[in-house]
Amino acid sequence: MTARALVGVIAAALAWIALAAPLQAAEPKAKPTATGGDPWACAPCHQTAGWSRLSDNVVFDHAKTGNPLTGAHARAPCSGCHRPAERSQAKVPKTCEQCHRDPHRGELGETCANCHSATNWLAPRSLPSHETSRFPLTGAHTATDCRACHTRLGGTVYRGTPSVCGDCHQNLALAVKMPDHRSPGFGPGCQTCHGTFAWSPARVNHAVWWPLDGKHGQLSCDTCHGGGLFKGKSGACVGCHGALTATAHPDHKQMNFSTTCDNCHTALGWHVLKATWHDGFYRISSGEHAGLGCAACHGGGYDRNTLICTSCHEHNQAAMAKEHGEVGNYSWNSGACYDCHGKHQ
Repeated sequence: MTARALVGVIAAALAWIALAAPLQAAEPKAKPTATGGDPWACAPCHQTAGWSRLSDNVVFDHAKTGNPLTGAHARAPCSGCHRPAERSQAKVPKTCEQCHRDPHRGELGETCANCHSATNWLAPRSLPSHETSRFPLTGAHTATDCRACHTRLGGTVYRGTPSVCGDCHQNLALAVKMPDHRSPGFGPGCQTCHGTFAWSPARVNHAVWWPLDGKHGQLSCDTCHGGGLFKGKSGACVGCHGALTATAHPDHKQMNFSTTCDNCHTALGWHVLKATWHDGFYRISSGEHAGLGCAACHGGGYDRNTLICTSCHEHNQAAMAKEHGEVGNYSWNSGACYDCHGKHQ
């Protein structure tokens, strides 16, 4: 090579270096990526066998995109969301319904996370979701498979699901023989007697039919419901205590006392009387006669004709006669006293 030719080559090389220097200075600095490497280095992610084939050791931090992957989403293939027609960031699905077809047809709203979690689509968060429904789950219902109650269209229809106990437990109720639930017509609201934690033992709310107060609450069911008789059972006192109406002191039958025993008696005991038990005949719960013993008035018996009012008022006969001067056919005797003053005291 001649000296002239060598000088030309050197000049061309210097010119190329001068031209490349500004381009290299303008090249952007490396930015951190999901792989933490040079953004212009393709090898950490891609293979030479094909651009779409990624290296086995690629670790992509999806949380930096603003959409972290949790649960089953972290195990899903990238192509599950980044489909060929949705390569651009703007087209990538970001809401549940954009990827998951709604089996409920919009009946439960569009926010799938209210019931489901990312762990497993078939493992719904049943308790939180049911708390806002008209049938909150308690007791054994919390451990029941959703499809046991939501049977319509394979468990995908929730609206209109029956919420009355008898709709699900009718066969169980009809199988019970003691007491027989069929003949008395128990239900369909089982919660009157049963709880959600277990079908038995039953906790009967007997006050729905007849309150069990006092000693009635200590009796066994068979005492009143002998032979399994529940429907049509009379709630009248004489239905069980008819024999006690033969009481002789006082004689309930002779004096024609009412068979409505609770006019005078309480459920605490047959001999425990109400404070106002006598007021239906003559008021002794208050006033001058309060606290008197029975014999003070009933020394001659309990019939009205044997009352002895004059045993107390006899030495006031003159004064009483003066006060009764305007009373026609006034007579000083106990029966006459009761005829006028009996229930009006």
